[in-house]
Amino acid sequence: MDMCVRLRNTIDGLVLFVGGGALLSNLYLPYIDCYKCLSDALCIVAGMLGWGYIFYAIVLWCQRPRFDWHLINGHFLRKVCCLVLLMPSLLASMVMCRRSNISTPKELVYEDALYEEKDRGVACCVERKQINPNIYWSTYYHFIDPGNQHMTTTKGGRNWASIISILGVFLLNGLLVSSIIGYIDRRKEKWQKGEVKYRFLKRYSHYVVIGGNDMVGGIVRQLLAKIYEDKCFWARFSRPYILIQTSRDVEACRRELFSILSEEEQKRIIIYYGSRTSEKDIKELCIEKAEEVYILGEETRTDDIESYHDTMNMECLNLIRDYIAQTTSVLNKENRLVCRVMFEYQTTFSVFQFYDIDKEVEAYIDFRPFNYYELCAQKVLVNKELDPKVLINAAEVGGYLPLEGPDGIKKDDNNYVHLFIVGMSRMGIAMGIEAAHLAHYPNYETKGIRTKITFIDKNAAEEKDYFMGRFKELFALSHWRYGDVDDKGALMWREPHIPLGFDYLGGDFLDIEWEFVNSGIEQTAIQDYILASANPLARITIAVCLPESNRSHAAALYLNKKIYESDSVLQVLVYNRYGDSIVNSLTRSGNVHPYCARLKSFGLSRTIFEKDILTPSEKIGKEINNVYNNIKIEKLYAPTKAKYKGKSTVANNWSSLYCGNMLWTKLRCVGYVSSESIFTDGMVEVLADVEHNRWNIEELLMNFRPLTSEEQEKEQKDRNLNKEILKGEMAHVDICSNKKLLEIDSDSRKYDIELTKCLPAIYANLRNKANSRIS
Repeated sequence: MDMCVRLRNTIDGLVLFVGGGALLSNLYLPYIDCYKCLSDALCIVAGMLGWGYIFYAIVLWCQRPRFDWHLINGHFLRKVCCLVLLMPSLLASMVMCRRSNISTPKELVYEDALYEEKDRGVACCVERKQINPNIYWSTYYHFIDPGNQHMTTTKGGRNWASIISILGVFLLNGLLVSSIIGYIDRRKEKWQKGEVKYRFLKRYSHYVVIGGNDMVGGIVRQLLAKIYEDKCFWARFSRPYILIQTSRDVEACRRELFSILSEEEQKRIIIYYGSRTSEKDIKELCIEKAEEVYILGEETRTDDIESYHDTMNMECLNLIRDYIAQTTSVLNKENRLVCRVMFEYQTTFSVFQFYDIDKEVEAYIDFRPFNYYELCAQKVLVNKELDPKVLINAAEVGGYLPLEGPDGIKKDDNNYVHLFIVGMSRMGIAMGIEAAHLAHYPNYETKGIRTKITFIDKNAAEEKDYFMGRFKELFALSHWRYGDVDDKGALMWREPHIPLGFDYLGGDFLDIEWEFVNSGIEQTAIQDYILASANPLARITIAVCLPESNRSHAAALYLNKKIYESDSVLQVLVYNRYGDSIVNSLTRSGNVHPYCARLKSFGLSRTIFEKDILTPSEKIGKEINNVYNNIKIEKLYAPTKAKYKGKSTVANNWSSLYCGNMLWTKLRCVGYVSSESIFTDGMVEVLADVEHNRWNIEELLMNFRPLTSEEQEKEQKDRNLNKEILKGEMAHVDICSNKKLLEIDSDSRKYDIELTKCLPAIYANLRNKANSRIS
């Protein structure tokens, strides 16, 4: 794209040279025989270039956003200069054509002084005879001075003189008068404020991004990559635009966005000023022709109104639904408008993971909610690579290692994962929840080794209550403990919570345990605890997730040096939403500081959508959902099916997505490093156990609960009772240990087996699609 820009600039320079050469040669050299052919040739070439610029101007006018971009960014003036300079050559070449009926310059300009020598006596010896002008001069004469049409001698000459004069009025005089300059100034001002609207979008497909927060740059870059996938020359005329609506200062938003885009990419961007909760502003987006819609909202740091961010985004979605309902007469479920809605607050986001959206919205819109913090956590923890060597090499240049390390944790290993999260911020909570979805390993079934997640926060006493209150069912079944630093600086643990009274579910069956430490990471006792935890069997990741970036950097940089030097510590992650230059400068190649090996930044907002918008996990989730549905129809008996009806469609989709996220972790844990590896029945059995352990945590995080002993007893006697229990009580009969599952619902084991068997095929399919895109 940059090469195209340089090529156009070179062409403009060449055109100015050719046009200037044609002008000078035809005015001063046409009467010298040896230069006459050169003058005519330059005139014809310049005329052809003039036609090219006219065609280019027409194309630009049809693509009004590109025309406005040239108008505002100064390229418009250069193109106009080229066109004005070429116009005399273009007109002269047309006049010279036989079809013009102009045989001599006299028909355009007749002046006695030009064509006759008068008898002036002695003066004849002093004054030379006037040399007859050529066609170019005659054309140029009318072009720069439109008031001499009376000097033409024939009807054809008058017609051409009038055309040339009118063009001269508009091209030479009109562009310089205040009215035209005023139009340009007004157009520029409206464009800069986002008040220029383009009606042609009602006829052409485009992408819509609503909101100008810090994520818009990453989404726009991803959309542009998708738009420019087709390298064909003619494809550039049909590429969709990206329409951004924001209530921020449009010019400030444009400067931020254009700073990361090339000139060619900038021409595909349209920015409107408007409110996402205004029906009038929503209509101006021409959403009926949109390929996809992203509802992001505005910047929450500087806008007080954005404290209602999630409510306003949902109101925007409803306005879009109403607009689509008015403009769409035929409903087609496969062609519903895809709306990706960002929720800033995890509490709001979690609601849409459990319940189906309003049926009126679902009829017109393919609703896909997402949360910034969950995306960040997945980007760090969901590592889409199997080969240990590739993982290690990627980590050395800034990539992230899986929680379990590059080699995975096998069923006979004594290793375990320990994740320290510094700060129970929204990012910290998201990291903990995502780790709970992913950190499940086969050695729990063989050796009872659990993953440990430790939160460290000065307000952990309060934040713990909020967190545990949100997931009551999970913590009722989990091991957890709480500790704080006493007056003497020692870390003191309270009596741990041990789940009792659940023998009917298989006893103590969750493979994740939790810790909450009410203190800051700067306390010596806390860092000593981390060092004490760094034994040879532990695989430790430290994620510093404090809300303020300066505090996050300070907490990470002033960790005990021995923590960085420990072989058990895989990585120290530092959360920074708005910039990573500090960490990058410390970890730059050649730096011998101990930070360089393990310190890594994460969470930069503009990189969240760098890869495919429809992430590999989402694609895998769809395939897993298809496999799940096929098993449900073909493998299970009718009475057993009833228990799954209490779960919403949205919840099933999220379940498949989380299952897909763990694809690589599972395969690493059985040594499946490539598509050429052998996937044995023994691997299937091991990973089926892992899948059920993962599923238990997932259901509890989605606020499903296990059956009580009385409910379980009734369910065993009458399987059909379970349908009503689940609908009203958010209960699930299969939340239990693997051993107990075989006793009370052995048919459900088929889900874990069949879903596990399909993993290599899904992985191979994903790799093949990725390779085809690269090629």
